[in-house]
Amino acid sequence: MASALSDESFTKSVELSHISSRTPPSDTATGTSTLFLHGLDSSSHTWRHIISKLETPCVAVDIRGCGRSPMGGEETFSEENVVADLKRFIDQHDLLHGGREKKRFVLVGHSMGGKIATYYAARYPEDLASLVVEDMDIQRRSPKSSPVQMNLEKVRGFEREFKSKEDAVKALTDSGYPIDRVTGWMNEGRIKPWGDDGKYWSDVNPEFRFLCYKHFCDNESSVQAWRNIASQGTATSYMFPCHLMVAGAGTICSEESVKEMQDIMGHRLDVHRFPRGTHSIHNSVQDEFLDVMEKIIRNS
Repeated sequence: MASALSDESFTKSVELSHISSRTPPSDTATGTSTLFLHGLDSSSHTWRHIISKLETPCVAVDIRGCGRSPMGGEETFSEENVVADLKRFIDQHDLLHGGREKKRFVLVGHSMGGKIATYYAARYPEDLASLVVEDMDIQRRSPKSSPVQMNLEKVRGFEREFKSKEDAVKALTDSGYPIDRVTGWMNEGRIKPWGDDGKYWSDVNPEFRFLCYKHFCDNESSVQAWRNIASQGTATSYMFPCHLMVAGAGTICSEESVKEMQDIMGHRLDVHRFPRGTHSIHNSVQDEFLDVMEKIIRNS
């Protein structure tokens, strides 16, 4: 089993922005809580409709460098520090471990958030009631495999506040994003007016994409985390169920990697397939996603 984090990691953690479905204190909320993690080029904003429709307590965070959460600097971006951010947040939030009673929760990660969720589960299995990975496998991916090739000169130290909409569009397209994708983000609210003086803010951070590929994708860390979670089965108290959601058209999961995940995890892993869903299952087939999530939460 992966070890818990050192005190040094917590000194480098950042405070995470978030949205939640219910107002603390936790004794007013019923049912198992769920924590949602977003993927690349995203933020807690992607979970807003899901959170509003689930009847149980829900929280969605902005991972460091995304949404309204600070980056903390390229030199402090690592698996350990990203997990430390989450652990610090979880231990303080009233709907998770900051309330009167420390209860296990369901951890859901979409895409890159799924990788980060497995890192957390490998280090803190005692915290989880269930683990849900949405459309992410454990295969190694090089930066060259990314559908967006970053301009590193423009990406490093990326600032997310802009004087105008035009400045925001230019900065993101200069970083390597296609203009149609940036325009789509404008329409979705990932890039939005900020304040009353014409400024704009981008929840999307190309530096986060670059650093995730560098630290999380181009190595065997996902396989190792998955194996660590599987090995926790020897301790009954850590035997939480695991769920993998696989999209239809546009899935990034390879069948070979899905089979490897099944072979490693054995009977603890349930694979849920969404033939009509695209990579963002929770947005493309929302009702189907909610049906599965409600069952997972109810059985956790």
